[in-house]
Amino acid sequence: MTALAKYGTGLLVCGLLAAACFSCKKRSGEAPDFYYRYFPAQTGYWITYTVDSMHHDNGSDTVHFELREETGPSFIDNEGRIAYQLFRYKRTHNSEAWNLTDVWTITRTRSRAERWEENVRLVKLTFPVKQFARWNGNLYNELDEEEYVVQTAHEAHTLNALEFDSVVHVVQKDFQNVIDTIYKEERYASGVGLIFRQYRELSWGGGTIFGVEFYQTITGYGH
Repeated sequence: MTALAKYGTGLLVCGLLAAACFSCKKRSGEAPDFYYRYFPAQTGYWITYTVDSMHHDNGSDTVHFELREETGPSFIDNEGRIAYQLFRYKRTHNSEAWNLTDVWTITRTRSRAERWEENVRLVKLTFPVKQFARWNGNLYNELDEEEYVVQTAHEAHTLNALEFDSVVHVVQKDFQNVIDTIYKEERYASGVGLIFRQYRELSWGGGTIFGVEFYQTITGYGH
């Protein structure tokens, strides 16, 4: 190889190395994604659900209704953070008008998403959202510690004919023995929020099922 050829080859290698280094620096300089989109906090945003609630006690009693959650105006909470009112409406059939039944509260900080449900403060997500993340959902209330676990994260999911590109699955409790079963889970979609909630607390005795089941499934969303 001539000296000129060697010189040209050296320039090419140096150029490639410089480009690679620039690319690495560019990637390392990008801000990390905390995936706040799983928990939208914006006035006027709404989601509708179907809800089935079953009570088992020597027979089964099922209640079916529709639920609408709409994010209301923001305010500063007692910790100096931006929080939002969450208006909850119910109706038994889509031909009826929505009836306001509850006003809850939501807030999203840099590290977690919280909801006040019936005046109980719950940590629903932690940021950044990642698989196998664990935290105490009852950290800020007087209930027993309950370890939430991200079972899967950032996976596609279809629910009620609605397709979601990125969903996080949070198991809040999973207990079972020969008599009792307690299972709680929630799923959140990126850019949407809560799309599914399930709660089952059941006991078996004398061939009879006792306890409650609750299923909340998204039907629509918008702003």
